[in-house]
Amino acid sequence: MKTKQKSLDSSRKTTLSLTILTLFLITGLTLTTAADDEQDSDITVQIEEETIVDIQPSNLEWGTEGTGLPPGSIADASDEQNEYGSIFIENLGSTEIEQVWFDTTSASQTEDPFGSTEETNDPSNFITLGEDLESNEDAQFVNRREFALGSDAAEDFIFIDINDGWDLGRLRTVGIDEEDEDFGKEYFWSIDFDSVTEVSDLDGEELILATDERTEEQTGTEDLTSDCDQDSECNINSFNAEGATSVVIGAQDDEPEEGKEYCAVADPDTETVNFIKWSPEHPGADSGDCADTVEYFVDSSEGDGLVPGDYETINIRAFIPFGVAATEDTDDLEGELTVFASS
Repeated sequence: MKTKQKSLDSSRKTTLSLTILTLFLITGLTLTTAADDEQDSDITVQIEEETIVDIQPSNLEWGTEGTGLPPGSIADASDEQNEYGSIFIENLGSTEIEQVWFDTTSASQTEDPFGSTEETNDPSNFITLGEDLESNEDAQFVNRREFALGSDAAEDFIFIDINDGWDLGRLRTVGIDEEDEDFGKEYFWSIDFDSVTEVSDLDGEELILATDERTEEQTGTEDLTSDCDQDSECNINSFNAEGATSVVIGAQDDEPEEGKEYCAVADPDTETVNFIKWSPEHPGADSGDCADTVEYFVDSSEGDGLVPGDYETINIRAFIPFGVAATEDTDDLEGELTVFASS
């Protein structure tokens, strides 16, 4: 997977380089006349304002040909070809970077990559980021896109009840058990895409989300109707006019610390739901209660901007879900994680 960097003003890199060169030349001047005499030369340097952000590494590759990654696992540094388990972001410019955020190429997919033998998954959809470099406890998807499963899903998934005419989908992810072992899991969700034609029609519509996960050992939440028990097996969330609502994955709304908070943004045109944490510029992600859910990874308003020369190291993992077609070559699955910076 490639990482890409963007800044708001990269056109002045040459100018800044020349300014630094001038600094080297001028500071090399030290005027000494004699042992019993001394003079000083005043030095003035003007630094141009410029935003430059560097992200390393520029490529991440998990797994090798013949040694792929199993579905339902977390790919970490031990699985990456250069043993990278984090990404490094540095402010090389001359102004404070006030905000840093991310997006993925998978966030705009128009066709469901699951349910096919074709190698169509964009691996950026698997990417999680976190502040804790020692564990994956706070790892969350950047911008995970999931598709409704189709008109027959309500009948095919015989162990789940949903409202008549509604669509069924699932958030595929990976968990960690008490013995620190990875296991695949997924949370089903239900939405009535047939009753809406555009995003604004979603205002007041419900997203019903399972709180119990499906794994190889259990079916998870079985009732995703509007009458489901919100004290034990589901959360019912209402969209705003931007098609967005804040949700809690794996816990009840009144105990969000037990789960992961995301902004869920629905799109009736593609019949998708994006689960967003680190991509606050995605349409709708800054609206309503989502404004308190999505985050900039660096945010000066929270007291953690990047001054010139400062840097941030971020835990990066690939959460490989169930149902991903095998690849013959790791290059067959390619995607991009893009970092944005503003000052």
